[in-house]
Amino acid sequence: MAVATATIALTIACVAGSAAGQHDKGTCSANHDQIKGSVLLQARKEKIRTGFGTADVTELDEGTLTMRSATAEEKKAFLDWTNSYRCMHGVAPVAWSDDVAANAAKYIGPMTSMEHSDSYNLRPPAGPAGENLYWASAVDKSSNFGTAAGAVQAWYSEVNYCRGGPTRFTDGCERGTKSTGHFTAMIWKGVKSIGCAFSNSVKPIVIICRYKAGDKLNLDTPNMKSTGNYKLQVLPASKTLQQCTTSTPAPAPVKPTPAPNSKRAPTPAPTPAIVDYEHCVPARSRKKCEHCTHSSQCGSSMYCCPYMKLCVQSSSTSCYPPIAGCKGEGKCSDPAFPKTWLGKTCGA
Repeated sequence: MAVATATIALTIACVAGSAAGQHDKGTCSANHDQIKGSVLLQARKEKIRTGFGTADVTELDEGTLTMRSATAEEKKAFLDWTNSYRCMHGVAPVAWSDDVAANAAKYIGPMTSMEHSDSYNLRPPAGPAGENLYWASAVDKSSNFGTAAGAVQAWYSEVNYCRGGPTRFTDGCERGTKSTGHFTAMIWKGVKSIGCAFSNSVKPIVIICRYKAGDKLNLDTPNMKSTGNYKLQVLPASKTLQQCTTSTPAPAPVKPTPAPNSKRAPTPAPTPAIVDYEHCVPARSRKKCEHCTHSSQCGSSMYCCPYMKLCVQSSSTSCYPPIAGCKGEGKCSDPAFPKTWLGKTCGA
């Protein structure tokens, strides 16, 4: 039984310009070599031998290493985005594991570059587990660059490299046109829990998530190769992100019975119509750098950049403004998004 660890490729989310400054074009990537920066606490870097192998670590002023665990808000972001994407592919949500997260934090804390641990051979309760890594030159919360949400979005963007596209691949995305190991680990059906953490360094910053199926290494462990296993574990998308993030509205409060001779209550304003922006334009009709609201609107081998809301071929595709500048669902800097972003009102 062969163990296929997640790839060590750099994957980053959509940002406007590069990490070093804004340019005339927006891009779904960042030139990570343009910001060198210094690590937190003006530390000195050296190579040491750890239980996980040789890694770049930081020696702090007192010669001790600290851990930067995820905050409650960051845990929620890791879980919400991961489970939304898992919902799109028809697999059950995962839970947060403090044990997995604590071990991941211990490993990633001193690092300033990406190097995988031997996560598949970790003992319970920390493992065995698949592992995704993400590197960013700095943190920019306005674009989710270097954040929990940004890391998960970047890993998921590899779905566009599956042969057949996000909704039509038939091999469990085992062999994509480019690396897809981060995507498959996150969507793997057998995964039951995750734990994520951040490096102590923020310039650059390294983010880790581990994906655990159980206490024993088996075919439910992410990216385990066996004939037909990927096809069973990684399913094509069957729902949209909007379908998987729309919450059920709370029941309306019971109105009190009006007292006799009371004045008639004013007529409430009509409820705004729900606009189906995804199907406002024909599927696959949008070309490179054209406005979009959903990836299904973009042509073959393209997807809708979550930050720019423009159709792109990869995270390195650059486009001229205007860009939507979206930080999350419904939080975009361009007032045209989404009502007139597609060039029509779409029934709004």
